[in-house]
Amino acid sequence: MAVPFMNTCLIKVCCVFAVAIAGCGFSHAQSKPDFQEVLRWFPAETQAVTVANGPFPLADLHDLNGLLQNDEGEPEVFSDEQLSKIFEIPALVPLAKYRAQLTKHLLGERVLLAVGGWRSGDPERAESCTVLVFESESIQDKLRSSDKGRSLAANDIDGHGLVVFEDKPEESDAPSVFVAQPRANVLLVSESLSYLKLVLTRARGEQGQRALPDSLPEWRYVDTHAAFWALGHHAAAAGSSPSPGQDSGDRIGDFAEHIFGATISFNPKNRTGTMIYLSADQQLFQKMKKVNSGGANEDGYENTTYREIEPGVVEGKTRLASRSTTAGFVVYGVWFLVGP
Repeated sequence: MAVPFMNTCLIKVCCVFAVAIAGCGFSHAQSKPDFQEVLRWFPAETQAVTVANGPFPLADLHDLNGLLQNDEGEPEVFSDEQLSKIFEIPALVPLAKYRAQLTKHLLGERVLLAVGGWRSGDPERAESCTVLVFESESIQDKLRSSDKGRSLAANDIDGHGLVVFEDKPEESDAPSVFVAQPRANVLLVSESLSYLKLVLTRARGEQGQRALPDSLPEWRYVDTHAAFWALGHHAAAAGSSPSPGQDSGDRIGDFAEHIFGATISFNPKNRTGTMIYLSADQQLFQKMKKVNSGGANEDGYENTTYREIEPGVVEGKTRLASRSTTAGFVVYGVWFLVGP
């Protein structure tokens, strides 16, 4: 009788052990958030997100960002590798703008997902916060290490466990970059401490209305599987439409004010960028055609073809054939998402 009893106990122990293993595996999987979870961390006032899908190694993007901002000189055409890295910049803006210590400490670490959230209607003063999901779970040790330069100092910013690292870039006049770690393999990076705190508290479980709800029409027109994609919505323009008889076909600014949303995606295989505009103006396509009908010009419209998806929704595909075309597409595109 002892043998059956021992067998029964062994079976129970094995079952408990199996559940424990499954639980650990589930917990481990949950420790690497996907985009939908990360999006819930951004508060409602966030009006745009820029996303780089990994995996890719964290690179020093500072020099490449300089080339992007200055669209003249060499190289005249970005290489395939440079082009792919350029489309990481909008999702990693704080790391691309400055020579931050964080980049030195984590150079080469594999990034599974990078999401930049943006708030403010003024692109010149827009605040961004980047969420980086890493493959490795030993990120904090590397932040504190002095092997690759100055270690980052950690501070409890409110006395309640919201620990934030302060990263002082090499540039003497650059502001501090703030870094927080809500999970072992996740970092938040921002120039704005107030925005960072909002995202951090939500990442740690605080509830509230999230950014860019699923009901927005922009979600129907974005390829979330692209290497890079972005989406923005401007509530003020959503209820705006041209007055009857208004002539809006002479200048870009005339029809842009009625565009309430836009999406961007990048396909590295054919070096093509796609931007989709959503407008309250049902005549958007006709007006865009009129503005762009001059053929080749300094704005690079000769590399862009437009088509109407439906009234008020227009797709533009741009061949990223030169450095200036690429710079125009990326810089103008992000500006348009954050606040036209």
